[in-house]
Amino acid sequence: MNENEIMNWEAIGAIGEAVGAIAVIATLFYLAVQIHQNNRNVEESIRTLRLNAMGFTVESFSRYRALLSQSNLAAIYLKGSSDYGTLSDVERIQFGALMDEYLFSYSSLQHRVLEGTFDKIDWNIHLVGLREFLAEPGAADWWMQHKHRFRPGLVSDIERGNG
Repeated sequence: MNENEIMNWEAIGAIGEAVGAIAVIATLFYLAVQIHQNNRNVEESIRTLRLNAMGFTVESFSRYRALLSQSNLAAIYLKGSSDYGTLSDVERIQFGALMDEYLFSYSSLQHRVLEGTFDKIDWNIHLVGLREFLAEPGAADWWMQHKHRFRPGLVSDIERGNG
């Protein structure tokens, strides 16, 4: 092989290396764009999940409020939350159904917090209202008798705030 042929092969090799380097840079640029688009899609999905979680929360508590808008259930709610022991057997069942609906709404909300689709700060704000309600004498009596039916994490979140 003469010197010109060697130089041609070196030139071809250098061109090949340059083309390879450009291909690597192009591939990295393409991947960076894809990662950026994927991150935007993930962020949008998270926003959608959070909005849906808020909608589910509103819907869940709306069912509870709808029950309380019935005058007979509102009266039982007031009577039971102040003195659970004075409720008749039928009223205890009705009060228990109201409490179940209320506490299961909180349980569902807590689950969304654990999944990361509901904000922890908002969860803590919601807990304040629940703790205030469960501090009512009749509600506290009902809670002490029925809290075993709820997830331990919910019970501890509720009772942590009560001391």
